[in-house]
Amino acid sequence: MKTYLSLAATVLLGGCAAAPTATTPAPAGMRMAYATTAPATVTYQFSDSSGFNIQGGAIGDIRVTAQASGTADAAYAPKGADVEMRLRITDLTGSFTNSAMGGATNVTEADVQGEAVLTVSPTGVMTIGQLPTASRAAQGIGMGAGFFRRFIVRLPPGPVQRGANWTDTVTATDEGAGVRSSVRDVVTATWARDTVVAGRTFNVITHSAQRTLEVSGTSEGVEIAQKLSGTASGYTLWDNQRNLIVERFESTALSGTFDLPAMGLTGLPVTASGSGRITVR
Repeated sequence: MKTYLSLAATVLLGGCAAAPTATTPAPAGMRMAYATTAPATVTYQFSDSSGFNIQGGAIGDIRVTAQASGTADAAYAPKGADVEMRLRITDLTGSFTNSAMGGATNVTEADVQGEAVLTVSPTGVMTIGQLPTASRAAQGIGMGAGFFRRFIVRLPPGPVQRGANWTDTVTATDEGAGVRSSVRDVVTATWARDTVVAGRTFNVITHSAQRTLEVSGTSEGVEIAQKLSGTASGYTLWDNQRNLIVERFESTALSGTFDLPAMGLTGLPVTASGSGRITVR
């Protein structure tokens, strides 16, 4: 029995959201926005890890883990008032383990063919126009829509000053490997400070979120259902000269229940945790 997308949803989520509310108005402040006047390309390094524990009672405890690391090229181009972002996985090393199945499933960049095409508004509202073709094994380590959302961050709706905070409600639904995953975050972000790296000044945006996750479907021929809730927190380094993320990190901790209806098992206690990082190379 494998529970694929539940793992993917425990790590970074971003992009699709309702309009943010700035709770600290600063009309004379700085505007953070996605914008580009000419094509540009950067390479991101990424690393993820996640774990999922089910207290299975009569069927025994189950431990599922996934990890992935590699690189992705991101190409930015103007698209009217928005930005088109094309992402392609160029290197990937990943694995998926399930204590109920034994052994490990390994994944490489050959398991992800094509590119993701995203349209991004100035404030980071994102529309996915295309996703690459991912093998079932790649979906198992999270290579779906949720993976590509992490490269976009929601930004404040107007000029802000250091110390400002804003709130978004972010929702996302992914389907793959036989299951459907729905995530809802209520995120509070703060422009906490600035930092200088290699002579460049970046804006440090911290965030915390209340997360709910529901998963349902059939995995490896077995009907499953999960309901989880918990917290996520992390930070983003925003480059306001190049109008892009240079680093983003998030960790999550969730708990809830896991059901196996066909086996008559409901309400099995489950915990999930994950972390993910992207960095411009």
